[in-house]
Amino acid sequence: MAESSQVIGSIAGSGLVFKDTLTIESFKDPKIPAVSLYISNFQKPLTERLASGKDFFTDPSYASVGCAKTVKGKISVGNEINKTPSGEEVFEESKSLLFKTLRVQRVYDADTNTVVYVSFNTRLDKNADNNKSRFKSSLCAVNLND
Repeated sequence: MAESSQVIGSIAGSGLVFKDTLTIESFKDPKIPAVSLYISNFQKPLTERLASGKDFFTDPSYASVGCAKTVKGKISVGNEINKTPSGEEVFEESKSLLFKTLRVQRVYDADTNTVVYVSFNTRLDKNADNNKSRFKSSLCAVNLND
């Protein structure tokens, strides 16, 4: 979780007794606090972790990101945010002991005064990517005008 994130929802998913859990976290962009971000991702139940043996410390690594402007009026961004095409990271969360990380990156579109947030996964061992999660991403955009 991000330093100031909080879990705002927890939904039971698949499973008879021990279910997967879909968690929803909320946090503010650290450099644009008028924008709130919401991340949903799954956690495997303990029984499935124990049964898999080798993947005990691993959670699924696909997540979705949503965002909302939480104040009225135009928001100005100064030089405090990275305005390069690669943007900057606003969130990261380890999804395994060492090898997988969920990331949310902010990119600024100066022409439309819009911030775009994209979630994606990075992994050290590309061969262990059975569900091809490193090719999946999710994005949302917030226009900072009135």
